[in-house]
Amino acid sequence: MALTLAEANRIVQAAITKAQEMNIKVSAAVCDAGGRLVAVYRMDGAIWGSIYGSQGKAVASAGFGRASGELQERAGSPIIQGIVAHSGGHMIPSMGAVPIIRNGVVEGACGVGGGTSQQDEGVAKGAVAKLKGEFEKRNCKVLALSVDPVDSHLAWIKDIEETQGVKINYPIIADHDSSVAKLYDMLH
Repeated sequence: MALTLAEANRIVQAAITKAQEMNIKVSAAVCDAGGRLVAVYRMDGAIWGSIYGSQGKAVASAGFGRASGELQERAGSPIIQGIVAHSGGHMIPSMGAVPIIRNGVVEGACGVGGGTSQQDEGVAKGAVAKLKGEFEKRNCKVLALSVDPVDSHLAWIKDIEETQGVKINYPIIADHDSSVAKLYDMLH
């Protein structure tokens, strides 16, 4: 299940509440797994650049499936720079965002800007943790539907596990004739 606008808004609100508790002025942004903005909020008195910083950090976190601060040390590497360039410069590999993960799948990220890097990341972590309990209450399970034949799944599952360091822990259903995908309007 994809991250909803209602969930993104709750994360942003939790970030603002956390920032108010810390007495800092920030912007908070939530993007989906593809780095597209879902919700954003700039507190009164937050610096105007924080709106761009929060979004860019969220894009980086979603893109790599980890806290954006983990990318900071390698930010100047050709790989990271190439990906930043390819994203149109929208990705900021700097501390202040964390991924939103449900059932082992990255569904987006929350980025924060306006405080120190440590404050921004603390606000983002607190906001995402607030929603995590809601995910667990629903007891939703992830499954994948693929229009590829079953034998190709084994190859790309291995590739994902080797290149991303993530173990596929959900079932993948082969829909070789796309009948299920068409029935539920899942082809884009």
